[in-house]
Amino acid sequence: MIFSREPTPPGQNAKPFQIFDGQRLVPIAEYLKLHPRPDLLDLNQRMQWLGSGPYGSRVGDIVLLAKACTQLPIENRFYFASVTHYTWHGSACAEDSNMPFILAQVGGSGERMRNLLQKFGGEAPTELMMTPLVRELMR
Repeated sequence: MIFSREPTPPGQNAKPFQIFDGQRLVPIAEYLKLHPRPDLLDLNQRMQWLGSGPYGSRVGDIVLLAKACTQLPIENRFYFASVTHYTWHGSACAEDSNMPFILAQVGGSGERMRNLLQKFGGEAPTELMMTPLVRELMR
């Protein structure tokens, strides 16, 4: 998959990524309606997080998503290197997208932990809620 967008000057909010469909750039949500990818969890939202805001331009204006999920046989994976390539960045695949989150506090009750997680993470907690949650625990 090839993601691209129009460049913006540093310090200005970066424009959203779109997907090259072979002929033109289309919004990610529009592309995924026509070509569903349930294996790439929350792809549209995650690409917005990756490239949005005044520092979003630091990502660059072209992102290549390699076909590299571990559920694929090695011969069906594609990387953008001439030798075996290892990445430490993870991927958009399910096995790299889910992470265990264990919330515990010495002397804390399970009910309090549940309430805190609900307060900061709602029904779909993400890594974006980690900092406010930890700050609350440290108060």
